[in-house]
Amino acid sequence: MMNKIYSVIMLILVLSGMGTAKEKIRIAVMDLDAKNVPKATAVAVSDLLRNDLYASQKYTIIERKQMEKILKEQMFQQSGCVSTECAVEVGKLLNATQMIVGSISTVGIEYSITIRVVDVETAETKFSATLACKYEAEFKNISKTLISRLAGVEILKTEEEKTRIAVMDLDAKNVPKVTASTISDLLRNDLYSANTYVIVEKSQMEKILKEQMFQQTGCTSTECAVEIGKILNVTQMITGSISMQGIEYYITVKVVDVETGETKFSETTTCKYESEYKGLSRAIISKLTGVGTTFLLTEENTPFDVAKYSAMFPGWGQFNNGQEIKGAIIAIVEVGALTGAVLTYLQYNQAVVDYDAAPAGSDFGGMAEHIQYLNNLNKNYLYCALGIWVYGVLDPFIFGINSNRRFTMDYKNDKIQLAYLVKF
Repeated sequence: MMNKIYSVIMLILVLSGMGTAKEKIRIAVMDLDAKNVPKATAVAVSDLLRNDLYASQKYTIIERKQMEKILKEQMFQQSGCVSTECAVEVGKLLNATQMIVGSISTVGIEYSITIRVVDVETAETKFSATLACKYEAEFKNISKTLISRLAGVEILKTEEEKTRIAVMDLDAKNVPKVTASTISDLLRNDLYSANTYVIVEKSQMEKILKEQMFQQTGCTSTECAVEIGKILNVTQMITGSISMQGIEYYITVKVVDVETGETKFSETTTCKYESEYKGLSRAIISKLTGVGTTFLLTEENTPFDVAKYSAMFPGWGQFNNGQEIKGAIIAIVEVGALTGAVLTYLQYNQAVVDYDAAPAGSDFGGMAEHIQYLNNLNKNYLYCALGIWVYGVLDPFIFGINSNRRFTMDYKNDKIQLAYLVKF
C-alpha cells in the first residue's frame, strides 16, 4: 500500500515539473543594434539581458551559441535585425515563442537602451521599454531593470546589487594633503576587501568629477556629499577628515545616504603614529560593514629583500618570504654540501700526511689515487654549495616572490584570529 502511495506522489511531482517546464516561454535575444556605439558594447548588453532572463526563471532561453549555429545553417545574418518582420522570421527559425530585439545608441552624453518583445505567432509587441544612463558601469543595472519589468519578478541580487559607494578624499586639517589621500586609499582598499560594496574607483571618480568640473577638495558637508553622490550615481558617500591635535591624529569618517541625506554611520578614532593608519582603517571598515578584514602582520618583501637574505645564508630569504618548504630544502642541501666539503677537506689533508709518512714499499699509487678522489669530491661539494647559494639569490627574480605571506590576522568586531600559511 505504501509503495503505491509513494508511486502516486512521485508521478504527481514529475507531472507538476513537466507542467512547469511547459509554462516557461521559449525566448531568444537578438544582439542589440549598435548605433554610434561599438558593436562589442551592443553584444555585451545583449549578453547581460540573456543572463538576467535566465535569472528570472520564467523563460527558456535559447543560448547564443545555439542561436548562431541555427542561423548559420540557415545562412541568416542577425546583425541589424530590429524590425518586427525580421524578429518573427528569426523566431520561426529558432522555434521560439517570443523574440527580444532592440538597440543601444548615444544621445548627447547618455546611452539609450531600447528593447521590444515580439510574439512570433501574432507579430504583436508584447513589451517595450527604453532606459537611459550616462556610464557603461550602469549597463548591468539597466539590464536587470528591463528584465524585472518584463518578467514581473525581481531579479535576484548579485554583485551589481551591492550598495554602490564612493569615498571622498578626507579633508586634511593641520596635516599634509598626501596623508589624507593615503588614508582615503586605505579606506577604499578595506571596503573592497570587505566585499559588501561596489566601490567607485578613485580614477573613475576623478574622471567623472572632472567632466562635471567639480572639485572634491574640502567636501565634508552632507550637502556636498549628496551633490557629488548624485553625480557619481552612488547610493552612499563616505566623507570625513583627518586632523592633528597635540600629538594625536584624529580621523573622522561618516557615511551619507545620497537619497535621504541622512548620516548612516559615523566614527572617530585616534592614533599617535602614522604606522597605525592601516589598523585604524580596518577597524573603521569592520565596524561599518560588520565584516572582518584580513591583513598581513609582516610587510611584503621585494625580490631584492629575498635575494639579500639568501645571500647571507641560502634559504633564509625564502623562509622569510613565507616559502618555508623551499627555504628548508635549500638550507638543508646547502648545509649538507658545506659539511661534505669540510669533511672531505679534512680527509684529504690526512691522506696527504699519511702519504708523506708512508714507509718504503707502501702502495703509493693507490694512496695517490685516493688523494685525488678526495680532492675531486671536495671540489664537487664546494661547487654544489656555490650552486645552491646562487640559486637562492636568483630564485626570487626567476620564479617571483610569494604574495600570500605567512602571518595574517582577521579583524572582526574586535575579535582577532591569527593564521600561519605554509607555502613552497
